[in-house]
Amino acid sequence: VSMVMNFGIIPSISFTLLLLYPFYLYFSNGQSFRNVTLVPMVTVFTSYLTLLHYGSLFRSTSIFLFFSIYAMIIKRYTEQSLD
Repeated sequence: VSMVMNFGIIPSISFTLLLLYPFYLYFSNGQSFRNVTLVPMVTVFTSYLTLLHYGSLFRSTSIFLFFSIYAMIIKRYTEQSLD
């Protein structure tokens, strides 16, 4: 709610969709992709909920760790797409 109040509804929705993109990839792809990305996906989900709850998702250290794990899922998706 504070992100909507600080940034507005359009940037908040687009940023939230960007954060939830790995979940879309996870549920829209086949079982082989799900098996490969299960651990990073659980980590992203847990970190997203925890950091959102504590309000620290957008602090510099937390967002760096979050996007590092986020990048693992995107990397595995592109590797599997190229194969």
